[in-house]
Amino acid sequence: MQTCLATQQWDEFYVEDLIEDAVIKNLPEIVKMETTVEEAQRELKLRSRGLKVFSRRYIADKPKV
Repeated sequence: MQTCLATQQWDEFYVEDLIEDAVIKNLPEIVKMETTVEEAQRELKLRSRGLKVFSRRYIADKPKV
């Protein structure tokens, strides 16, 4: 799956899919950190909150001032 930046998709469902993929791909590291999948997903969701705002402010077809 490509990133939000590459696909220009910033909706909540797409970001959640990316988070799920990231957690699954990094499951061994999550286990080493002695955390749960749910905790890892919750933390990533918290950290991704600003993606939509970032996209509106800085991503466009034409350069912004």
